[in-house]
Amino acid sequence: MKFRLRDYRDVGRIVSTRRLMQEAPWWDRPRLDDWVAERHRAIAVHAATHIPFYRRQFAEIGVDPGRCDDPGEWRRLPTIDKATVRAHLEDLRAPNRFCAGAVWGSTSGSTGMSLRFLLDRRVNAAAFAMLWRAWESGGFWRFGQRQCSLKGTEGELGWRYNRVIRTLALSTYRLNRDAARVYRDLILRFRPRFIRGYPSALFLFCRFLRELELPLHVPMVIMGSEMVHDFQRRMVEEVLGARVFNHYTHWERAASILECGQGRLHAQPDFGDVEILDGEGQPVAPGVTGEIVATGFYNLAMPLLRYRTGDLARRSAEPCPCGSSFPVVDHIEGRVSDMLRCSDGSLTATSALTLRDTGIPISYCQIIQREPNAVEVRLVPGTGFDRQQHGREVETVLHRWLGEDTRVDLVLCDLEGLLRSPAGKIRSCVNLLPTEGGGGPATGGG
Repeated sequence: MKFRLRDYRDVGRIVSTRRLMQEAPWWDRPRLDDWVAERHRAIAVHAATHIPFYRRQFAEIGVDPGRCDDPGEWRRLPTIDKATVRAHLEDLRAPNRFCAGAVWGSTSGSTGMSLRFLLDRRVNAAAFAMLWRAWESGGFWRFGQRQCSLKGTEGELGWRYNRVIRTLALSTYRLNRDAARVYRDLILRFRPRFIRGYPSALFLFCRFLRELELPLHVPMVIMGSEMVHDFQRRMVEEVLGARVFNHYTHWERAASILECGQGRLHAQPDFGDVEILDGEGQPVAPGVTGEIVATGFYNLAMPLLRYRTGDLARRSAEPCPCGSSFPVVDHIEGRVSDMLRCSDGSLTATSALTLRDTGIPISYCQIIQREPNAVEVRLVPGTGFDRQQHGREVETVLHRWLGEDTRVDLVLCDLEGLLRSPAGKIRSCVNLLPTEGGGGPATGGG
């Protein structure tokens, strides 16, 4: 889905929402909780009144939308997921009077399964204000200054300059040594205040710069749309001398989680509500991994209530020294669909399965599971890699993680041989098992 300036022209709503978003992080917790509870009630009343899917759902369950400011009543609402949205697309749409200026958005998703959703002017304005706050949060960029993006595809040249929003957009599909030289020269000429992009693409770009001994400094980097691994953050910080921030969002625009200056992640409930639930739909305890379930507060054309994102995270009970009252998220673990199945049938989170800290000389690793009890490991070998010696080490590590009965098929390749999503993302772990054999929210300790 592409950014289109005409979808963000509601200046009055942008300004008023920005004012709210400047104040809300510093409210005391009771005031914030009351505000979120009222948003629960308001979006539930709207959905039950105007959205056929929710009208039926509320009636069948016997939920009183006017009482959804009560946490117990709110949690009686069942969750929905991407399959629900696909199956009930028209019944999730509000009457036309709520859809003035709305546009259909779509995303291919990590597995290529298309998802369509309707975004109205309210949520586009809120997203503009939310991103404005996020991009300013490091203190390196101000509205109207130059920025650079490294995500998706950008035409035949591999790059494009958008003069209206002053953004240099670079393609992830053309990311190799030659492209890194071109991109570095463009960035030197353009002098952006920050770069935003996929962690995998930013890591590869910086690795090429290091190998080519090409210096480059950019003050701030915002990583998103994929899980941020520690090795990716380290590489980008060391090569670019940048302050790296992790920002979790999605095109459905129901949730935002942003890293603060203290390095802690905060859910942003003034944009959308974030719950972290187990497989039974119950809130998990701090330190326990669960699925991010989001509710957008601004999209009246197609509201998503308790929407399962397919992403895994852990919440924290500890306050953040930054002083914000926004809830702290301890860690974002990755995607449910990327969890790998062990030989005993259990699932393992993929946050550690990178082989980066094992001492094995590799440049990049991708683990793909297409059948139970077997994984394909695609490795881009590093200097000194020995197929026989290091291949056995890879197999030993994978057996320790996934079980001795797991077959390990080692494939050596270059960067072009890594599996990419339709958006150009390179996921460290890819679960391609059928749905009944795929991932589900983890309920064990993270």
